[in-house]
Amino acid sequence: MGLFDQFPYTNFHELNLDWLIERMKHCLSVVDGINANIDAAVEREIEKLVETGEFEQFLYNIFKEHTDNAVLWGADPTGVDDSSVVINKMLSTIGSCYLPNGIYRIDESIVIPSDARLYGQSTDGVILKAYRNGPVAVIKSATYDLYHNTDTINGDTSFEIKDLTVDGNGRGMIGIALYGYKYHIANVDIRKCTDGFYSEWGSSNGFAENGNVMHSVIENVTIGNCTSHVAQFFGPHDSYIDKLVGHNCVSGLYIVKKASNANRANGTVLSNSHIFSIQETGIYITDYCYLDNVVSESNGGDGIYAESECKMYNCTIFNNGGNGLTIAANISQAIVENASCYQNTGKDIVIGANVKNSIINAQTFSADSGKIAVNSGLLTKEANSYNNHIRIISASPFHGIDYAPMALSTVEIPETSPYVNNTGRSANVIVYGSNDCKLLFTGSTINMNAEQSYPLPCGASITWTTKPSTILLMYNPIN
Repeated sequence: MGLFDQFPYTNFHELNLDWLIERMKHCLSVVDGINANIDAAVEREIEKLVETGEFEQFLYNIFKEHTDNAVLWGADPTGVDDSSVVINKMLSTIGSCYLPNGIYRIDESIVIPSDARLYGQSTDGVILKAYRNGPVAVIKSATYDLYHNTDTINGDTSFEIKDLTVDGNGRGMIGIALYGYKYHIANVDIRKCTDGFYSEWGSSNGFAENGNVMHSVIENVTIGNCTSHVAQFFGPHDSYIDKLVGHNCVSGLYIVKKASNANRANGTVLSNSHIFSIQETGIYITDYCYLDNVVSESNGGDGIYAESECKMYNCTIFNNGGNGLTIAANISQAIVENASCYQNTGKDIVIGANVKNSIINAQTFSADSGKIAVNSGLLTKEANSYNNHIRIISASPFHGIDYAPMALSTVEIPETSPYVNNTGRSANVIVYGSNDCKLLFTGSTINMNAEQSYPLPCGASITWTTKPSTILLMYNPIN
């Protein structure tokens, strides 16, 4: 089969060698016709190449430098021969590699430097498939090994990976491992890796060393069937993650900061994403970030667990094996608006102790009791016949306000200071209710025939056993 037959296409990425050779032969005939002054040795070499059938390869070697088609450079789209050497040569020399549809065997990590572009013909059609144990990742940034677990604001920048599938093939590799900033990942599927995606950058809150912006964009990425995390994102800060789907992995999406370096991922935005069927917690947050229109469901642990200030809007959290939404203790300035939490095995919503300066508006549709646990300071609780709604606002001098229409529910009273007096009772707890409400605590039922106040024992649970129109429960620290 001739070279023309191997590469018959004439699109932007491939050379029309038929046309080129025809034009070259025409030029040679013109040169011969006008007896141009061509060095005799060069002319003989060209004639020899034509006679031996090597002229096509000669032209190919000349013109391949001007195309980014990996197959023209020698990559094997059948998956038989290793293509990593060819792809890496292209990325390091011309800074661009286009992959026509096919399966490409990857024996060594694909290394992408700054300003390079690795892209395929289609996400489903281009598969980079690992075949050898050992490399740290199927794709990694050029300085990943050098800067991994450091705190430098150097690293690779302005590169792009798009329109392809990364298949770790169960070889114990990260799908994509990056140390850098201002990169773009789009339309990529990642499967059968350890961590599907791993990214980090320095803890600086400012710009990169060269004054460049730092935020990266990850969009329309699907990660599944990985033996560790969907993704671990340690920065760069102020990045955008949009349309991420994570499923069937051991651990979920982690937006986190390193233990030794704070604020690596702060300001990250996660939007329009779906995390499900994770063995452990779906989304784990330890750095300041924003969530908008995110679904976390059917995970083995919590749906969303936040250990840092965060802003969540329009999130849906259901059918998780742990709690639905957990706002951990001692968090300040958490904002949750219009979250729906239901059918979680644990509690639908958990607010840790000493949460302050926060606003939480959420709905829980679970029919059973005990679905909301609040350990904040000033607690306000209301109920109506239409929906379940919890809202926590923390304001001085109180530690928090919790507002929740609940049909049947339990509120847990903290057992520790500052709520306990010297008799073991929280004398400052006050319960108000309407005349259709019954409260059950410490084994006794209270009929709320009118607004009344009761001192409640610390460590007790309060459950309303009938559906009230309104109920207000407050407790605040003892002076």
